[in-house]
Amino acid sequence: MARHGDCVLSRSDLARGLTRSQYQSQQTAIEAESEAKIVKETRARFDQESNERFDALNAQLRNGFFKNMANLGLSLKTQRSRTTDDWLLASMRFGTDYALGCQSTEPPTLQGAFADVKVHESSVNSFLGQLDLGGRKMTPRETLDFIADRLNKPGLKDVEIEESELSYAFAKSDPITVRFFEDRVCIVLRFDEMTLGKKTWENIEVQAAYRPTLSEEDRPMLVRDGAIELYGPASVMEQIPIRAVFSKIFQAQRPLELRLPAMAQDERFAGLAIGLCRASRGWFAISMIKDPNFGRERVLQNTYVQ
Repeated sequence: MARHGDCVLSRSDLARGLTRSQYQSQQTAIEAESEAKIVKETRARFDQESNERFDALNAQLRNGFFKNMANLGLSLKTQRSRTTDDWLLASMRFGTDYALGCQSTEPPTLQGAFADVKVHESSVNSFLGQLDLGGRKMTPRETLDFIADRLNKPGLKDVEIEESELSYAFAKSDPITVRFFEDRVCIVLRFDEMTLGKKTWENIEVQAAYRPTLSEEDRPMLVRDGAIELYGPASVMEQIPIRAVFSKIFQAQRPLELRLPAMAQDERFAGLAIGLCRASRGWFAISMIKDPNFGRERVLQNTYVQ
């Protein structure tokens, strides 16, 4: 036996203590090895899934967005990017090499936004200018079908347009342009010639304005704001049939809902919604914010079940 102070230890006690110590050391090593293995496997699985998703996204962008843009002679180039404690900030130039850029300051970001995308009207007009509509003689149905083929969007051909006797020749310069100002999105159509029935006019300009707002379900949408504006025919009576046709094309009762299909289909976007968009000084901005309706349906369902 061994004596140490007031403690008396037998050889069996020493052996058990040594065995316990060795076991605890081995157990700690085993747990550390298992944890490292789990971390390694998790990281490998995460990397694999991330790479698969990024590869699929890159393929989709190459074969879809970038291919269509290349066919239109457009490019997307990063001008500058930086990170802050809360944001990844990136500025990109979208358009042709000869398109003019923006000169005004972009609108501020919404408070509490998770993401904020801001597009200048010069980028949109560069895109519209590449549709190659200038000088073409068409009907509204032919115009939509032409754009569907140009953008490789066959679904646009299913959009219903009321038949009419309207036909026109787009202006050779700037046939379609968009302006963002005073919280309005203004669409401008210019025609060298327009025919409706047996009546023909020259140098016609049509403007339709939309204002960002929220639906009853707090979903952002664009609602037509005011009457269709028409410049060209001097007589008010001559304007009536043209206004009637374009009032059906840009219907006041048919707002344009702003939504991303991916947000509704991907559960990772749960709890997020598109925030109220803004149009100011040539910029259109749209944010991703916390969904104010998230969880409301679940609460109502639980209340109903109880």
